[in-house]
Amino acid sequence: MIKLQKRNNTINTIEDVVLHNVGMSKKDFLYPEKNFYIKGIDEAVMLLKKAGIKHNTITIVGDYDADGICASSILHLAFTAKNWKTVTRLPKRFSEGYGLSENIIDEINDGLLITVDNGIAASSAIKKAKDKGLTVIVTDHHLPDAEGTIPEADVVIDPNAIDGQAEFSKYCGAGLAYKLAIRLLGSNHPLIPKLQSLAAIATVADVMPLIEENRVIVKNGLETMLKQGGSTMGLAAILSKTNQQKYFSAKDVAFKLAPMLNAPGRLEDDGATISYSSLIIDDNPMQAYRQADILFDMNEERKREKNNAMTLLHENIIKNHLENTCPLVVYQPHLLEGLVGLAAGQLAEEYQVPCFVLTDSEEDNIIKGSGRTSGDINIKDLLDKHKDLLSKYGGHAEAAGISLEKNNLDAFRELLIDDLKDIKKIVDDTINYDIEINARDLDRVAKELEIFEPFGQGNPEIVFYIKEFVIADSNYLQNGKSVKFKNAFGEAVGFGLGKSYSEMGQPKVVDLVGVIGKNCFMNSVKTQIEIQHIIKPEVIKNRTSMAELLAQKAREMR
Repeated sequence: MIKLQKRNNTINTIEDVVLHNVGMSKKDFLYPEKNFYIKGIDEAVMLLKKAGIKHNTITIVGDYDADGICASSILHLAFTAKNWKTVTRLPKRFSEGYGLSENIIDEINDGLLITVDNGIAASSAIKKAKDKGLTVIVTDHHLPDAEGTIPEADVVIDPNAIDGQAEFSKYCGAGLAYKLAIRLLGSNHPLIPKLQSLAAIATVADVMPLIEENRVIVKNGLETMLKQGGSTMGLAAILSKTNQQKYFSAKDVAFKLAPMLNAPGRLEDDGATISYSSLIIDDNPMQAYRQADILFDMNEERKREKNNAMTLLHENIIKNHLENTCPLVVYQPHLLEGLVGLAAGQLAEEYQVPCFVLTDSEEDNIIKGSGRTSGDINIKDLLDKHKDLLSKYGGHAEAAGISLEKNNLDAFRELLIDDLKDIKKIVDDTINYDIEINARDLDRVAKELEIFEPFGQGNPEIVFYIKEFVIADSNYLQNGKSVKFKNAFGEAVGFGLGKSYSEMGQPKVVDLVGVIGKNCFMNSVKTQIEIQHIIKPEVIKNRTSMAELLAQKAREMR
């Protein structure tokens, strides 16, 4: 029996829900007054200017995800604006792996090296760089190695790793690159809006909390990226592929834009350079649109490959009777390495248990993959207990990457199952919501929500209970997988809910639980409910009178 439950009976307004969720006052949330200065930035700028004046090569080493790509783009554009000699090097996902390696250092003969979105755990590579005579600046937002060692670079900027370096520590790599660029160019430089748009994309893509300066960066970035001068030509071309020329939300970044930027790096060893080279185009519109077409096509290929991978994994789970194991550890040969994290996340959500998906690597007898957690289980702690079985691993409570010898797979699986043997998978039919509203309130609610946008990590979307939504028109989408409802007050779409709506008999009055936002399509922006649950109201189950339905509709129209 489905049970509807209000999360907090004492909170009844949008403002109160938001401030409760973020744990801040309205003034501090909407108008933060902290000093967002980061120690070390002035020293980094001084070293960069010195290298630029001497015409030394500045080498940017980034990462192959959206954050690392955007961070590298920000610094490249900023350094190019200063007419400095600069080279960007992104690690190759499959053959090199994450971060600054000693092999990359071997490629750099002189000048200045600056890392973005990596470097804090690369002490040995940085020592090698210093031994070669390089000037080294590390900018990162990750934690250092297990021993807590801070690398001996000339400057290290990582507020998340160095206590007291900044009042706010939750920047992503591109956020730190943006802070550095502002200090270098000045806040009034015409390039700054473009760099802010890239920092906004990365902040959302890297799931950083949307509070304090992150909120300022993302809110302003989302507002300016669709305007003239708010995006590079490359980013503008990529945005055009989303068909959203008038409105872009944090959710759109997370589900439409970030996957497009990540797709090449998931499919090809050096694919991240395709996304990077697209973002930095700012003087050739034809090239920008050609690159955007490539990214779009690669993302479509990524979707197909992921769907194929999920089919194989589901068959594997059933064949090997793994569906009731906790955690779920699945080895599937010949998967694309760049998709195993996505697959692990989807399986963890489906089965409500932590999941590890592994596949073959380029090394004989070594399999590698990714893990994603479920609930409050810390998978990094799990892996720490069995590091002797692993060839390599790293990550945090929610996600990790691992590699191990293939003949250790069964032992690894059994040990983890034993660790979690007392964990019970809780089946809870409770549907939680924050506020109950009427369908006629949709436009008013949407306008009030705008005040507290953007919503995302750290500022979660408000879940609404819309009681007795009268359906004037309904359509099935995606070959019946999804459904869309319309009435005089607005529209609602339920992705993946087409089957459940059919099974309940396609009632014309339903209760909806979901979030409220905007949908932009073909330059038209509409308020829309994104449905999470469709419920057939108990109070109308036995009503067959058309008069009753008309009376209900009349009440809705008041």
